[in-house]
Amino acid sequence: MAFTDRIERLESTTRGLPLLVKQPLLHTIELNQGQLSRITGGVINYLWCTLSAYHRGERFAQREDLVEAYGDWLLKLPNITPNGLMLPKEPTALAYNNFHRMFAEVFVELGLDRHFSHVQFPINLRLVEGTPQAALDRRARSATKLHSDIWAGDPAGAIIAMLPLLGDVERLRVEYFEPREMPENLVRPLTDFAEGAEIAAQARRYSDGWCRGGLTLFDAYLLHQTQKPGPGLRLSLDFRCLARDQLASDGRPPPEPLKVLFPVDEWLDYGRGRLLVTKEPLAPFKGADRSTVGYEVMFGTQALST
Repeated sequence: MAFTDRIERLESTTRGLPLLVKQPLLHTIELNQGQLSRITGGVINYLWCTLSAYHRGERFAQREDLVEAYGDWLLKLPNITPNGLMLPKEPTALAYNNFHRMFAEVFVELGLDRHFSHVQFPINLRLVEGTPQAALDRRARSATKLHSDIWAGDPAGAIIAMLPLLGDVERLRVEYFEPREMPENLVRPLTDFAEGAEIAAQARRYSDGWCRGGLTLFDAYLLHQTQKPGPGLRLSLDFRCLARDQLASDGRPPPEPLKVLFPVDEWLDYGRGRLLVTKEPLAPFKGADRSTVGYEVMFGTQALST
């Protein structure tokens, strides 16, 4: 079987955990009701804080169907990037820290912290609208194109995590495809995901992997794409983890660690001894597709720029 070393690394990462889905390069972990409730509650509180901070004349409730109930208001928020990232801003940073703390506690309960040296901070909260938009979806690095996250700049030694959580996650899915091979000349960032079209055309589609409330972990070699079948909204989480067990097939590590990857011990401390803070207002987004813009991490009497 291809990618044997990478399959074994993922097996080791999830060994002993309850799995909803098990594919060679993708495992979906079943969260228990308490874990799912805590994560969902933290996300709903963050969304409510963002809505209330921007639409100040409106009244919103913290409810499990918040995405369905307030979809039109969510789409009017100014802190959403072209790929759907909902960025924390000054009025919402406290709620984001609270969410992160809850999620990090679940991460430890699952024992995942033992398998990674670095984890992405902040975690991406991604709001996706299902109506196709030609100009947006044709962008060189659009998530609707079949791609590996290596092509977007992630290390080949990364394991990517996704958690479909709120809204229409059944229709507005992410689908996953196992490539027959990953040539060395494609284990790098690409200017346009279309450069990997030949590999994508030969990839085998996984029949499952995207489950509401299931934490999916997949290898960076795995290709995936966002599906946009029509109107609707979904909210999901995604982030990258750098495996402690680095493989020859990971190639050379980048000369400098990605700025969004933090040592796991520090990552676990955010929302506790460390806090994400920013002076950026909740105003229209004008930057690039990235998850950290103008953030600092506060701890004690010091601040570290990220």
